[in-house]
Amino acid sequence: NTTTEVGDKVELFKKLGALPSYISLKKANQFDFNGNMLYFQSNYSLSFKNLRGAQGEMKDLYQATHEQYLQNSRILLEYASPLIVRSNDKIAQHLLRLGFRDLKSSEDHFTIAYNSAPYQFRYKLLLHGEGIKIARRARKFALLAMIASKTPTEDKPEYQFVNLDDMRAAVEKETITDYEKVRNTLINYIDNDLLQRKIVPPGEAKDKPIDILEIHDDNYGIITSGRISMMDMSNEEIKTSDAIQKETLPPIPTKTQN
Repeated sequence: NTTTEVGDKVELFKKLGALPSYISLKKANQFDFNGNMLYFQSNYSLSFKNLRGAQGEMKDLYQATHEQYLQNSRILLEYASPLIVRSNDKIAQHLLRLGFRDLKSSEDHFTIAYNSAPYQFRYKLLLHGEGIKIARRARKFALLAMIASKTPTEDKPEYQFVNLDDMRAAVEKETITDYEKVRNTLINYIDNDLLQRKIVPPGEAKDKPIDILEIHDDNYGIITSGRISMMDMSNEEIKTSDAIQKETLPPIPTKTQN
């Protein structure tokens, strides 16, 4: 079993090694490790070079990730729009507007980061990081809008009559998280054919659908079951010997005999 597991892991590393995003992440992770180790060794010059290299790799990764988040957010919102227009549901329409608002805000963050000075890595990372958070929120609004458009008015809590005792009892019994509540609702609506689990982007190949349950997991920073953590995998490939480096100095000139 151990031999099989080792073989499977080697094969997995080979597959990951063919992904540009994983190669970039591994380089950034190695640079960061080297930089911190060299800093503890008081080798500040090489430490700076390595940490700077890590920032450069992470900037490219953040930019590509931000772009993917924007694309997914727009696909979800544009898919939800006709559903909501047909339902004429005011709550769903409001959630959709909030989603498009956040999409525009995230796009602005991307534009500012992209147009900033090429080597302002930290500034770009901050902008892309914030833009990714906003794009996640836009995707949350898109999913909530789809749920609201398919929920009958009488089943919505906003339209149900409750008294003070009911509210107190609900607070005491409330143990389910927002993540679980939305996920359970999505699964219920998918099972009853009210929503599609996989959305095919318009004009895209049908082999690249978006899974709304995976999107929901990612919105809450959860890795979907069966998926791997690329960060954990790259941590296993860190070479500790790379941190043992010395400054490169010019060669000592030799004395010439006259």
